Amino acid sequence: GDRNVLAKRCGFLLGDSAGMGKGRTLAGFVVENISRGRKKHNWVSVSSDLYEDAKRDLSDLGLDKYASKKCYNLGNYKSRDAIKQEEGVMFTTYNYNTLIANNRLD
Repeated sequence: GDRNVLAKRCGFLLGDSAGMGKGRTLAGFVVENISRGRKKHNWVSVSSDLYEDAKRDLSDLGLDKYASKKCYNLGNYKSRDAIKQEEGVMFTTYNYNTLIANNRLD
């Protein structure tokens, strides 16, 4: 029933000061979820400048190939583009999500 739906749609918010290891912690969650067979991951950050940092954090945890081939920056897509990747990390920012939501409401 409802419990299974919630288990499949859980999210996590991690907020702290700069340099506290948020990216490394999120990368660890991705590693764990991959080991559990989950294929799609969303990484939401404050700045698009942190995209390369996110890839580095994944690489540092042993996901070099995954980071280079299966990390996508939502900012590189147009708001109406279909996203066809069946596996990977979709990186986005709070700001970009707001812009997309506003465009899709028009």
